[in-house]
Amino acid sequence: MSRQSITLDAILYSILVETDFDNFTVTALRDRYVEAVGSSAELDLVEIRRIAYTAILKLVDKDLLVKVPQKHVYKTRYQKTIGFKRALFKKRQPRNPTMHQDTGVQAPPQPELKAQLIEKLNYYKAELLTSIGESEEYQRLLSDYPEYKPQLFPKYLSAREASTKMLGRVKAIESVLACERGACR
Repeated sequence: MSRQSITLDAILYSILVETDFDNFTVTALRDRYVEAVGSSAELDLVEIRRIAYTAILKLVDKDLLVKVPQKHVYKTRYQKTIGFKRALFKKRQPRNPTMHQDTGVQAPPQPELKAQLIEKLNYYKAELLTSIGESEEYQRLLSDYPEYKPQLFPKYLSAREASTKMLGRVKAIESVLACERGACR
């Protein structure tokens, strides 16, 4: 079996290959990238996160990193595989992730950002359905067993509040995705 040859941004190369940086989140990799670039320049953190996430997806696709899902999507961790240690990496000049000037032109949607938003949206929709089902069940229990109202009513209110918060999160992400399609309101 031949060894894979992977080209990485020079900064990502120094973080991922030259150190023992492992079991990390996208945000942790982004923060390391920012540290490596230095704080003297105004950095576009969204662009750096996109660079980091794109590299992670590439490495996951080549089975060099493994995704370790967590309860919250944004806390997903990535671990190096044995294949990572065997791969041959090449450095390429890093992109310039400095702060973009606002030109009034909407930037094209970033596919990995959209994928993250859709993943979060699906998670929140599932949580919304769970909390709605929970509040409906408490409502039914309150109706069937009114003598348990002191114990059940606070739980019903809590479940209803959770579903309201989840609905707010779903609407927020849906509005961001709508903006990417050019349907901003």
